[in-house]
Amino acid sequence: MKVSFIGAQGTGKTTTLERVVSKLSGTYHIVPDQYRLLSRDLGYDKPRSVVLEAGESQRSQSMSAFVSSSIASFSQMSVSNCQFTFADLDPISYYAFYEYWIHRAAQEQNCKPVVLPSIKKLAKHYSDMFDINFYFPVNAIPLKSDDMRAYDLAFQFEVDRIIRSCIEAFKPKNLVRIESTTVEERCEEVLSYLK
Repeated sequence: MKVSFIGAQGTGKTTTLERVVSKLSGTYHIVPDQYRLLSRDLGYDKPRSVVLEAGESQRSQSMSAFVSSSIASFSQMSVSNCQFTFADLDPISYYAFYEYWIHRAAQEQNCKPVVLPSIKKLAKHYSDMFDINFYFPVNAIPLKSDDMRAYDLAFQFEVDRIIRSCIEAFKPKNLVRIESTTVEERCEEVLSYLK
């Protein structure tokens, strides 16, 4: 079963996933948050630093490369022999972050945003591979800053708005909105669908 966790940064996806896999009895594989992995591998403090480093004139190109390589990581799902394959950050969320930065760069340059159709197709293609999708809305738990994410409520709310728009457009299978507010309740909510 392929399982995705959809949501903006700081909505509790990773924490919930860690708790879920600790209680699973079957085998599992996790496709980790590639934004975090790539940022760490390249020596950046936060994923947004990768994009901001490029400067206004190259921000769109930087984000296009960043999101393409991140979404392409889902190609490994087809080789997993595990009972469960989890996406800590899903294609819809990656695409929402991409769209946010593309629009922000266009606004800073006072020009029309150019969203590459191939990236949207890539996100939709891999999104369709998931059997069940758990959406973690903003405001269910307080946003906290950590070593890889900034405390930025405006950013979080805008990405969540884009995610909801993408959910409407992509129509992911078996979408479940996570309403619980504690990690333990969220874990039980997810596990109830995985039985």
